[in-house]
Amino acid sequence: MVPVFIVVGLCVSYFALALLFAFFFENRMPQFTGRAVMSVCIIAFCATLAFILAAVIPDTEFGNRIQHAFGGGFVTYLICYLAVRDSNVRVDRLHFAIFALLIVTAMGVANELLEFFLQTHTAGVFADNPLDTWRDLASNSVGALIAACVFLMPAKHS
Repeated sequence: MVPVFIVVGLCVSYFALALLFAFFFENRMPQFTGRAVMSVCIIAFCATLAFILAAVIPDTEFGNRIQHAFGGGFVTYLICYLAVRDSNVRVDRLHFAIFALLIVTAMGVANELLEFFLQTHTAGVFADNPLDTWRDLASNSVGALIAACVFLMPAKHS
């Protein structure tokens, strides 16, 4: 149930981040087209794939690293990329990279705070040791850096 909630939340965040990027860099509302539907499908597919991959890894600690790196950092950076691309926001690569990394960090921290709240107020166990939060945030950062390398590759000139 929790993975479904997270996947839906990531899909909704696409629209919120498109709004944020458009207002922050161009002081305007984003214009959504049919391309947004495809982007939401890509986001849902990648996030779901990350959860499935993490679930089939026998070592739960390593699976959690994969989940946070790819389902968290990588997918959130992907969402930033798609939101900017689809809403035609003009932003240079450096400013995009910095802003996207800040968003990934903020969303990772928000996730960890939610886990903390849920662990202290429900019967669920979200962290089995005190280092889990730090490892989760480090994994989110690694995933974001991998995504930055993928989505900010220089254009090839022929």
